[in-house]
Amino acid sequence: MCLWYNSSITLSLLDAHQWTFPVFSRLLALIDSGSLALDFELRRVILGLTQVVAADPAAVPALVAQQTPLIMQKAAFLALQRSEQRLQALKRQERKTQYRSQEEEEEESDSDFEDEETEGEFKEMQQRLLALIS
Repeated sequence: MCLWYNSSITLSLLDAHQWTFPVFSRLLALIDSGSLALDFELRRVILGLTQVVAADPAAVPALVAQQTPLIMQKAAFLALQRSEQRLQALKRQERKTQYRSQEEEEEESDSDFEDEETEGEFKEMQQRLLALIS
């Protein structure tokens, strides 16, 4: 997340402590393993990686600058993964909505049947009353 907020400072701090290689190795390994499954995790990593690529070249350590094509490839992979997840979520929501509307239609048809029964009973009562009056 630090990469997203201020990539220049984060990269210089990582480089000063010689953590650049371990951090990026671990991050790229996480991406490859598919461990980033939650939507917010994917978004944060995508934004962080794109900020690294968009950072001032003078502020980017040489190790990271050499890996820019790989970083872009991983960011694109995650973006595709996130779009697939969103599509699946939308499809699930659509199925739920269709299921609910089918239930509502069934309830309405049951209600219509009850109305017809009530109407029939009312007409029958009307006929009995008319027979009693006449």
